[in-house]
Amino acid sequence: GSSPESLCGIGEQADTFDKKPTRICVGAVVFRMEPQFNRSKSRKRTPTMVLPATFSSTTRLSHDYQQAKKVMRRLDAIRNVQTTMLNDDFLGGLESDARRIDFIAAYLRRVHGYC
Repeated sequence: GSSPESLCGIGEQADTFDKKPTRICVGAVVFRMEPQFNRSKSRKRTPTMVLPATFSSTTRLSHDYQQAKKVMRRLDAIRNVQTTMLNDDFLGGLESDARRIDFIAAYLRRVHGYC
């Protein structure tokens, strides 16, 4: 198989405004990020789906929060984002990992165009 480094292309820089998927490496994990662009409001909405309770466990939320934070930091580094309000002090002040994930997801959508 391929090593994570060969999947990421060491030193690979992502174009800020391209529409192609971007590979982001965080440790041995490779994330495939795709930009989310505004869609016409006339399109039918997909029905809301409820995730199984497993995805709301404290262990899972803690893991997901750490992964989301690493992806956010990596994208900030690739795109040379110097300051963000989502520092460790701010995130640590939020009441739960679920709330931290919500803030990071909103940040990834607004700043980097990913969700």
